[in-house]
Order: sequence, then C-alpha cells, then structure tokens
Amino acid sequence: MKKFRIAILPVFLLIYVLLGSFLVYADGDITSVATDGKYIYYTSYHGPYDNIYKTDMEYENFENLYSTFHESGYEYITPQIVGIKGDYIYITTPNYEFTNYGTYILNISTGDIKYLCEPAEVYIYKDYIYCLFYTGDYSGMPLRRFNLDGSGMVTISENALGQGGGPLFEDDTIIFPEAYWEHIGETTCYHSVVKCNLDGSNRKVYEIPAIEPSTQYMGATDRYAIVRTYEDQKYYMFTFEDCSIKEIFPSELEGYVWYYFAEDNGKTYYLQSNAGGDGATELLCDNKILTRVSGISIAINVVDGCFYYFDGTEEYYSILDGIKCLNLYPDKEKKSKYSEIDIVVNGVSLQFDENPYITNSTTMVPMRAIFEALGADVTYDTDTKIITAHKGTAVIKLQTGSDIVYINNVPTKLPIPVENKNGHTMIPLRFVSEALGAEVTWNGESKSVFINY
Repeated sequence: MKKFRIAILPVFLLIYVLLGSFLVYADGDITSVATDGKYIYYTSYHGPYDNIYKTDMEYENFENLYSTFHESGYEYITPQIVGIKGDYIYITTPNYEFTNYGTYILNISTGDIKYLCEPAEVYIYKDYIYCLFYTGDYSGMPLRRFNLDGSGMVTISENALGQGGGPLFEDDTIIFPEAYWEHIGETTCYHSVVKCNLDGSNRKVYEIPAIEPSTQYMGATDRYAIVRTYEDQKYYMFTFEDCSIKEIFPSELEGYVWYYFAEDNGKTYYLQSNAGGDGATELLCDNKILTRVSGISIAINVVDGCFYYFDGTEEYYSILDGIKCLNLYPDKEKKSKYSEIDIVVNGVSLQFDENPYITNSTTMVPMRAIFEALGADVTYDTDTKIITAHKGTAVIKLQTGSDIVYINNVPTKLPIPVENKNGHTMIPLRFVSEALGAEVTWNGESKSVFINY
C-alpha cells in the first residue's frame, strides 16, 4: 500500500491536532506538485497547517520539509510550488488578506525558508528566476530577475502584463507584453510587446495598433504576437519583422501561440494548450511538436528528456497516482542525470555526462564539468594528458593516471589517481574543490555533496 490516511481512529486524530507540524501526513488535500525527476515535492493543507512534502518517485518515503500554522485558523491560504531548480523550491502564497503572503525560497537541503518578494508567477530560465508580480493592477506589473538564491535583483520591466502565459524565453531573449497609455477620448490602456536581453537590456518595443479600446494579449512566438478584441472576439496577428497586423481565424492560431514551460539540457520547451480545439496539449521544442497529450490537468516539468504531467482522464486516490512520465526521445539512449550521488554547487544540482561515483571513500567526478561549475578555466593537453585549471591566482595541474597534483607548482598527493572512465577524465571532488577555495559538505543520508564558493 503506497499511502495512508489518518481518518479512522479518534485517538490518532487527537494526536494529529496536538502535534500538527511534527506529523508526516503522506496524502491529504494536495494543492500543487513539482518534480526534479528524482523526487516529487507537493503542498497540502490540514486544518490550520500548511505543509510542503518530499517523496521518492515510488511514493513510499515521505518527508515533511516545512510546516507552518496560519493564524487565521482554518482559512485556505496554502502556498503553491511555482518552481524548482537544484536545491531550491520556489513557493508563492497569493492571498493578500493574510500577513504571510508572498514568494519564498525553500532550501531543500537545510530546510531554511526566506522571503523573496511579493506574490509572483515564477519562471526559471538559464539559472535565473524571473518573477512577474501579482499587483492586482492588470495595467502593469513588475517583472524582475533574481539569482537562484534570491540575490542580485534586476528589474526587467515595471509594466509587464501577466496575459498570454507570461514571458516567452527564446535563446537569450525575453518576449513579453507591456501596458502603455494613450489618450483617445478617454484614457485607455493598450498593449505593446517588448523584446529584450535576459537582463532587460537592448529593449525593442513594438506598439500593437489600437484595434479597439480594449484588446487582450494572447501570446507570441519569436516572430508573431497574437491579440484578441474584447467586443467582437476577433483575433489578430502582429508580425515583428514589418510591424504589420492582420485578422486571423481561431483555427489558424495553432502554431502561433506558445507558452514557455521549461528548460532542460540546454533545450527550451513550450506548451500549446487546446491545440486543435479538442483540449489536447502539445509540447514543442526546436519548432517541432514532440508529443500531443489529451487530458492533462497539470503540466509539471521536463527533466532529463522526460515530460512529467498529471493525467486528468481518470480518477485517482491521490494526485500523486496520476503523475505520468513520458520519454520524449525514446530512440536515443537515455542516461539519467542522477547517480547515487547528487553534486550541488551553490544550490544547483549538477548534471554530468558520466555519473559521479565513490571509490575508497573518495567521490570522483568528471573533470571539465566540475572545474567549470567552480568557475575555473580548464585546458587539456591530449599528448601529455595534463589537465590545467586556472581560477584567480590558483593554478592546478593534474595528469591522467597520476596521484600527484601541482597547486601553484607545489606537488601534493591525491587520495585517488586521476582516472579515465568511458572517455571521461574523473578527478577527486573534495580535493580539487577545496584547492580552488570552495567549502565542501557531505550528507551521508541523502548521498549529496554540497559545494559553496
């Protein structure tokens, strides 16, 4: 039996009420769900308690990552998971009636939670989080970028709109709608579409012609934007290249409206909902439709080439039972990015072409990937098989098959010689990380290595 419910014995219920957040209640009223391909994370509420849980993919082992008692009693204000990346979960509580509303970052490894900003939609792209704030004013909302840990805020726009699925990310460009104001009889809000770099620079603004006083931005691709008029419900396509606009029929919308969904292995994935008018959802990448699925209630994530979604075509005992995984590239050899060891650098779980392994109590990792993750420049001499890494004033030299490393020309013995595995040069993780000034922590229970610099 996968799960249980505390619903039979009155004494058990009494213990639950008394202990509240100390009990791991593995099911209940699940309100949001996310996955990193290794674990499933979800939020639920039980009376006055809001909880964030973690479970393995078999739904057998449950852990309560965070629990809080909301002062308003049994009112529903459960946080929603709006993103996950590496060691961080992003949560928002979009209810202005309560004092604890806002967007928060939960550190999975430490359990620490901190306030990031006001309630926001969260989009994760290229190791940044983009937050589109809920302001209650649909004439413009702040769009801001943060580092994964919540530092380094950059304002992209003060007047972005949350219509059309939010910002669209394409390579190194963001496309999103903005509000602008004109005075025609009465002051009226119209839409423009902005293309800019990921940091908000190099802005190019396309003002969509005023078809009627009220139009709604529906979405875009990298070439078009689609708007709809409120009064007569007509659709128009605005072309960025020549700023032309023309009416199109709803049946023509297919292929013109994308919604940014996820980034995985350097690929950007988009959703197109209600494709063909039959309620199906299409997943696109590289201008190709990868799959078409009917009955999706929640599109969850793309992780290591697998599309995770909730199948809404059947009834399930729990939402967790409805989570499906679809391999998007079945003709290719699928190698999981997860090994028994999880390497986390500055909060980001790393992906390797060759999985890390432990030998003689030493964790070995691919040379180039770990050096670059630590911010070092690395070269490899194929003739001498000498690896050279530079970071600041530190220079490290290693050689395949040797257990001697030179740090600023000073020889030191490695715990394990540099090895070659399946064409990948493997080096001792802790030694080289600390040699570059990083702090290394090992969690034996989760088999995770946390590196910070």
